[in-house]
Amino acid sequence: MKVTGRHSRFMWAVAIALVTAAAAPGETVPAALGQARKGVVTVCATGSTLRRPGPVGFFQEETEGSNILGSGIVLSGDGVILTAYHAVSGISELSAVLWDLTELKATLVAAEPGLDIALLRVQSVDLAPIPWRKAPPPSPGEIVFAIGTPGVFPNDLTSSVSRGVISSLHRSLDVSGDPEAQFMADLIETDAQLSPGESGGALVDEQGRLVGMCLAVYHPTGAIRGRAFALAADDWLRKGIDSMLLGGGFPLGRLGVHIGSFSLESTRRLGVAPQYRIHVSAVDRGGPAEVAGLTRGDIITHVNGQEVRSPSEFRRLEMRLVPKTAAKVAILRGKPPKPFELALVVAEQEPPERGKPVEFGWRGMRLRDIDEGLRREMSIPNKTGVAVVGIERPGNAFVAGLRLGDVISEVNNTPVDTLAQFEAAVKNISASNVVRVKTGEGIGHIQGDDGRE
Repeated sequence: MKVTGRHSRFMWAVAIALVTAAAAPGETVPAALGQARKGVVTVCATGSTLRRPGPVGFFQEETEGSNILGSGIVLSGDGVILTAYHAVSGISELSAVLWDLTELKATLVAAEPGLDIALLRVQSVDLAPIPWRKAPPPSPGEIVFAIGTPGVFPNDLTSSVSRGVISSLHRSLDVSGDPEAQFMADLIETDAQLSPGESGGALVDEQGRLVGMCLAVYHPTGAIRGRAFALAADDWLRKGIDSMLLGGGFPLGRLGVHIGSFSLESTRRLGVAPQYRIHVSAVDRGGPAEVAGLTRGDIITHVNGQEVRSPSEFRRLEMRLVPKTAAKVAILRGKPPKPFELALVVAEQEPPERGKPVEFGWRGMRLRDIDEGLRREMSIPNKTGVAVVGIERPGNAFVAGLRLGDVISEVNNTPVDTLAQFEAAVKNISASNVVRVKTGEGIGHIQGDDGRE
């Protein structure tokens, strides 16, 4: 298989999952898993399919001839389905295929890209939701099962079940290298095998109760098996989903503080314990941190009593704070460092983008300006240029080698920093002319004859 993407070591598994239990309708599986399997659907594209990236730097493989986008978890009998946002983003016509192969039209009703979750709705009143596990909390070493539909079998929509254990809890994947950027947070790490198409599927315990939603595989170059990750299905996630269904969005906490990380050498020089490496680099004017008195140079040690050891851990704790409630941040300040505790009123994160972004379709691809929300969502390092956010296959841009997430910086040797500049550069080019474009991956020559959209 050919694997595409700008981050070659971050991708979905390069081989078909090692499936320990897979069954078509009617075959025997343990009762709890058989029931849970009825609560997992296959999410498909019913129109033209555009290739999309995986979550925050994890790129899916090309799967020939498949319209399988991912999997989904039934949340309610009346048709609410939870799935991965990256699986359905940019797809206008969706369907959900049930365990008995019944196909229902699906509609995207809400999404939170920062958590990589989306909610679909189908017209049904007798679906079989998977029960959420309430207690005890998951623990490392516990046996779990991943349920989803492998996209590597394009004509087979039956789900697969793979067995593994919980390897670790509270993982964060921040592949952008920017501590200020969004990332997938509070993930369950497991060695249960996933393959393309199982993103959005269920991670369940031995009683068939929902433990998490499968999202991604970290697959280092040369590794035989990757590490799979699932978003924890806990009370916080459930309350956020309920808020989304009521039209309020997923409430994410914000403290209005920008952070940096000390080196171990710096902690020794400052005379603080080596685990306390997170410091304030700036605060938002008028934000909760400034109002409470946090200043540049403060070393953050705890948030609401929970120890903070990394930028990703701080962001994980911050986003789980409830907006408009009080929070306590413990810091070290001064020389020698002395402990202080400050009380803050949590604010709410604002959506990275407001309104529908402007897009431009041209020669089989959709293009957008690079704003901060798009840069974080797709792990784009560039701040200027025009990003490819949709690509038709086959299409002239795809044949020329362009892929989702590429950034075009030149058209026929003319620099383009914005979508308006790109449109101006191609405005007078004949539909039959070959056009030279430059991206971070090199030079591409896009054939003509299909014209602009």
